[in-house]
Amino acid sequence: MPDELFTQDLLAQSANAETREVIGAYTSASANGATPTLALFDGGMMKRFGRALAMLECRPDAGFRVLYAGKETPDDNGAPTSGRAVADLYPPTRHLLETGAKTALGIDAPALILHRAPLDAAVHRWEVLFLPLAEVPEGPRTLVAVFASPVLHKHSYFRSLLDALPQATLVVSPKGQGAPMAIASITAANASAVRLLGHACLADLMARPLAEAFYEPDVENGWMRLVAEMQPGLAAHFEYNHRSGSTAHWFDVQISPFDSGLMIALTDISDLKRTILDLDHQRKALIEEMEQRRSLEEELWALAHLDPLTGLPNRRAFRDDAQTTLIAAQTLHRHCAMISIDIDHFKRVNDTHGHGAGDLVLRRVADILRAPLRPEVDFAARMGGEEFAVLLPDTDLAGARAFAEMLRHRVEHTVVISGDAEIRPTISIGVAMVTPTGDLDNLLDRSDRALYAAKRAGRNRVMAEGEVVEDVQAA
Repeated sequence: MPDELFTQDLLAQSANAETREVIGAYTSASANGATPTLALFDGGMMKRFGRALAMLECRPDAGFRVLYAGKETPDDNGAPTSGRAVADLYPPTRHLLETGAKTALGIDAPALILHRAPLDAAVHRWEVLFLPLAEVPEGPRTLVAVFASPVLHKHSYFRSLLDALPQATLVVSPKGQGAPMAIASITAANASAVRLLGHACLADLMARPLAEAFYEPDVENGWMRLVAEMQPGLAAHFEYNHRSGSTAHWFDVQISPFDSGLMIALTDISDLKRTILDLDHQRKALIEEMEQRRSLEEELWALAHLDPLTGLPNRRAFRDDAQTTLIAAQTLHRHCAMISIDIDHFKRVNDTHGHGAGDLVLRRVADILRAPLRPEVDFAARMGGEEFAVLLPDTDLAGARAFAEMLRHRVEHTVVISGDAEIRPTISIGVAMVTPTGDLDNLLDRSDRALYAAKRAGRNRVMAEGEVVEDVQAA
């Protein structure tokens, strides 16, 4: 971050009490137009402030030489400066001293520089005061007193601490109150940040504003938008997908308030993201495969258990469920009724109107049978051809006969339209009740005999088992 130079309101700009005291002494020595001389730092002043004092001499070639330097005024590289030409000092130190000395001599007044040493320098952040002096009251100002006071110490472990952090870490400071974070200065960074953000060295990274932290000369991405949302003093946490060329990286970004700026910690979570995305892809593929398998199983189950034309259970499925229900009714001594159904003169429908019309009749009768069934209790099936069956658990003979009569009535009053033809089907129904010892075949046989009796009696009617006996005796 560049140094900040002040030439006015130095007492207000200074954050160090000793600096303000030196400014006060210089101002007093300058009262009534007097020229401050080297004598300003004789005696007590030298004893108090000599450790932080350096004296520069203006040379004929317009350069400067360090006449004296206290122990707290080494250059930014930690080397002694006393007796050396300023031009030979460590470049940041040379720039600092030349800028301050030339400014102070040029305006013939004190100048103050807030100096931030590079992160790789073993020095502090300094407040450096430059005072133009003369050797004697009537002489020209050819000396500059440099008073350096530490404002913020950079402890030796600071960089080690940063480099030891598992995350890539940046410390940023805004240019001033209200200044956008996009131009905020990167005041500190660790080695992980240099590598992760793609920079050649620490100096290359720190020379850029925050908006250019990611080294991306040709690619625009969302980093600028994220930086625009950052605010000093406010913590934040988000993920950032950085794309550069053909590569992409995911970063977990943790922002914490730090001093007057922010500390930004970045963790590369690309592998984790790729694993999550891969697992998600596998999960979706597995779900899709399970759905396909479930659909196939349902299709196979339907082929094995359902009549494809009417959607009712087929004979096999009906026998499986009816067998279980029959045994439960016999064990618990409960009523259970079997109803056998046959469409009257169905062959005539096929012969007269075609098999397509016959299919329409079959589906309409199936819908009529299905509608009044109690869910999870009653069940109906197509037993083959134009034959159907209905099993009614917990239903006595009177209830079964009434149910059968209701079905007969509904079918009798339905009309099936096939082309220009109006088909009015009827059905014959036989009813039989579960006995304590009879099996399913016996029950079906008895309900079928009742059905045949209904047909012999003229069709389109319901006959129960007891009525069959009377009909046979009457015949």
